[in-house]
Amino acid sequence: MINKPVILSTFQLFRENCFQNRKDRGFYNGIIYIEETDILLRTYQKGSETGGGLQIYKQSVLIGDIDVPESFKVLGYIFPYYYATCGIDEDNERIVLYKFKI
Repeated sequence: MINKPVILSTFQLFRENCFQNRKDRGFYNGIIYIEETDILLRTYQKGSETGGGLQIYKQSVLIGDIDVPESFKVLGYIFPYYYATCGIDEDNERIVLYKFKI
């Protein structure tokens, strides 16, 4: 279902609607460009759905949009892998790292 855009004519209206819009519609939370591979990776938090997403761009063209865990953050690239994390799990004393190829 696509939500209709909300027209906000003043900054006050924006402030009143900002957090609800982020919750309902989601938001981008990270972007990294890897020069060696000419790949741009943009992460986002989904709105009313749970989880996150990762958009993959090559030469300004979207070539992939995949589901990833919430708080997924791309850290960088060391040939031939890209690396990412979801942060530190303090309760279980562990750090989860992901490595992947495109």
